[in-house]
Amino acid sequence: MEPQRSKLRIYNEEREKAGKIAMKSVLSRWNEAAREWEWDKRVKAWDVCQRQLDAQTWHKKRKQWREKQWEIAQVLRSKAEQILTLPVITVTHTDNGQTTNFEPGKWTFRDVAVLLKVADELARAATGDEREYQGDRLDSIMVQDLSGASRLQIHVSA
Repeated sequence: MEPQRSKLRIYNEEREKAGKIAMKSVLSRWNEAAREWEWDKRVKAWDVCQRQLDAQTWHKKRKQWREKQWEIAQVLRSKAEQILTLPVITVTHTDNGQTTNFEPGKWTFRDVAVLLKVADELARAATGDEREYQGDRLDSIMVQDLSGASRLQIHVSA
């Protein structure tokens, strides 16, 4: 937004600083100085410069935001992948007479699907990919267990 400027306002501000009362018009000397020093042209140039600086500032902030979105997307994706390595049933492991039970986490495949969807949306936003996410429904996600021996096919509706 352009700042509201007028010679009269500036003139009266200067008068106020000097302890004088406001006037209804500026002295002709002010008008002459404005023409001589091309105040209108200089004010417009100043405004253009300020808009450019503002645009650069916001460009930098948007870039930082996109980088943060990308980082969060990668963390979410990594978490989803880690969750998929956890057992879905109680697994008992015996080694040298010592038994260890690995209990399933309190997560569902739906939780993983949501994490992956959010990670995808953040990554798309961070990279400027404007295409709409192609999965209000995530169909036929194949999940492979740690041994690689079995697959589980799930259907998740968002």
